Amino acid sequence: MRRRSLSAVLGLLALMALGGSSSLADSQRSHGTVHVNELQVIGTHNSYHREISKREQAAYDAAIDTPGDYDAYLAYSHATLPRQLGSQDVRGLELDLLGDPAGGLYAEPLIRTRLGLGPLPDPAWRAPGIKVLHIPDVDYNTTCVQLVNCLRQVRDWSQAHPGHVPIPIMLELKGSDPRVVAAGGVVAPAWDRAALDALDAEIRSVFTAGEMITLATSAVQARRSSSRSCARAGRRCARAAARSCSCSTTTPGRSATPTPPASRTSKAAWCSRTRARA
Repeated sequence: MRRRSLSAVLGLLALMALGGSSSLADSQRSHGTVHVNELQVIGTHNSYHREISKREQAAYDAAIDTPGDYDAYLAYSHATLPRQLGSQDVRGLELDLLGDPAGGLYAEPLIRTRLGLGPLPDPAWRAPGIKVLHIPDVDYNTTCVQLVNCLRQVRDWSQAHPGHVPIPIMLELKGSDPRVVAAGGVVAPAWDRAALDALDAEIRSVFTAGEMITLATSAVQARRSSSRSCARAGRRCARAAARSCSCSTTTPGRSATPTPPASRTSKAAWCSRTRARA
């Protein structure tokens, strides 16, 4: 767990019946169980992001010494997470995380100080805990400041809409931009073992074990065990894929039944990807 970047997939296992979509229901009737690796969903990048004011945008460009950069790449705003999941039918989210164990580290951004705008008004910036924002000091507007609040919004929407597909949430572990630090910005804490433990604790403070698909989930463990056996088989991997390297999911109360991909080519490709991850 020493990597700077981490992808965590949070799936709501209690809702794996997949009954909330007519297209999925039709697919189930025609082809049997729909598996996680067969789902295609609409997702958003920087799902929390809200653009800063024009004055702040100009200060951003000056801070990184790149005129027009903000307008070209960052001048966009997303709806709140519940609205994305609701009226926009988004089923994949991505959040950028920065550690703030003592609280307040990102409450007074560099460019707001330079412009005389004062600290960020939301008191959540002063609270201890992981924050959700794009770049400290220069691109900080967000629809949910604290990670736990972002996850609670997803949880609450999910509980109000049973039957939806699992919602993957990518968590990118970020640090400060060196250019901004050189200009006087804050230095974000490193993502060391203690920080990762704190992240795990925040996630589990919102979701129960039964509401997440993780590497500890029994069905995933079974597939990982099969993929290890497949990896040891070497060249027989492609032929064995149909028997032991397929990915399956379950409805609560039912046993997992492996179902191979449709073609021999996709079986081999799936097995190869699984072997690389195991």
